[in-house]
Amino acid sequence: LIILAHPTQGSFCHQILDKTVEIAKEMEIETRIRDLYEMKFNPVMNHRDVEVVEGNEQPEEIIAEQEIINQADFITLIYPIWWGSMPAILKGYIDRVFTFGFAFEAGDQGPVGMLTDKRVLVLNTHGAPKEVYERQGMYEAMNTVSNVAIFEFTGMEVFMNKYYSSINKVDNPTKEIFLEDVESTVRRFFTA
Repeated sequence: LIILAHPTQGSFCHQILDKTVEIAKEMEIETRIRDLYEMKFNPVMNHRDVEVVEGNEQPEEIIAEQEIINQADFITLIYPIWWGSMPAILKGYIDRVFTFGFAFEAGDQGPVGMLTDKRVLVLNTHGAPKEVYERQGMYEAMNTVSNVAIFEFTGMEVFMNKYYSSINKVDNPTKEIFLEDVESTVRRFFTA
């Protein structure tokens, strides 16, 4: 399963998607793509979403997404970093789809993740130079939020987070180097 959260066709995130699909096909791995902007996914939680915790039925569109996640062994997320985090559409997808009773449940010692048969790869782009993010501790902070608070919380194994920096300023040869890194990372993800 590949979840893409970038609104612009032709963006480097879309190039990462294309490379990921190309490698998966070459390795004979079936892929399913959820392009959240193309789907016009509604990221806004409403009262029905909240009431699910109280035992009410999930909306049909959320049940469909949960079934897609259930079928996946590997989940790759591709998105830009905006304001130090994922785009709102992806955060809303997680809020609405990774729900109590599907992604986690209550255990004797606290919450227990239910998606323990999933591995996750996160591929990100951002505009700032790598050195700025390193100096500010941004990579560590973002990894804690996504890896610990979302993926490990729901029982998933995080394979890796990759960041491609200064994406709006780098030249095409540098982008080709980034895509070579995407290729080697995706190959390791599917075989590790």
